[in-house]
Amino acid sequence: MAADLPLPKTIISHGHWLISGSKMSKSKGNAIDVFSAIENHGSDPLRFFLLKFGNLGDDGGKHSSFFK
Repeated sequence: MAADLPLPKTIISHGHWLISGSKMSKSKGNAIDVFSAIENHGSDPLRFFLLKFGNLGDDGGKHSSFFK
């Protein structure tokens, strides 16, 4: 448009992580401390969890018991 570039044919969007059915947010105070999760479980299990349950275009967090 303004830059005289063609418009994208596909737009890929990620979802939100949900905590108790609402979007995780620092301002709401319901954000998860990932450093604590890494300390408790390790970085590789955290990566696996995020890849397995963080589907592209879908909201995640249905299995947030991992972070407790």
